Amino acid sequence: MQKPLLDRRGRQPQPFQDKSTHRPSKTSLLALDVIPTLTTRGLVASTLAIGNKKWQGVVRIPESTPESARDQVDAREGRLAAIKKREGNFRRVDIRYFGFQTYNVAILT
Repeated sequence: MQKPLLDRRGRQPQPFQDKSTHRPSKTSLLALDVIPTLTTRGLVASTLAIGNKKWQGVVRIPESTPESARDQVDAREGRLAAIKKREGNFRRVDIRYFGFQTYNVAILT
């Protein structure tokens, strides 16, 4: 009888197991306030990953036109429509949230 294969911790390996069990807390300022605000304003196109202090996603770069400066509501609706149509310039962005006590260290990262 052959011994079962064990990983380095002595457990049987489980193929294709989702190891990302970390979900953002229900009190995370980033998940509750910052990202939803950017999404409703038509800047965030997609969220790739979110945690308590870090967000990774795709944003649509706003276009600078005189018409969009005049009417902010129409500009927002136009940005949301362009995201759905996948028109415009998109970039991957990481947003990190740091408390005030760690401001100096955060500047270095």
